[in-house]
Amino acid sequence: MKKIVLIKGPLFDEVLKKAQIHLLKIAKAKLDSGEISKDMISKAK
Repeated sequence: MKKIVLIKGPLFDEVLKKAQIHLLKIAKAKLDSGEISKDMISKAK
């Protein structure tokens, strides 16, 4: 994953953490429903 850092600071870190958690939840939900395979996730890392 590419990281684009526009501003540094505690606020930006919080936004980044929330975005990552949100993406992980979506990925887990898709995995649970069988939309994406574990192979795709391991390739994306």
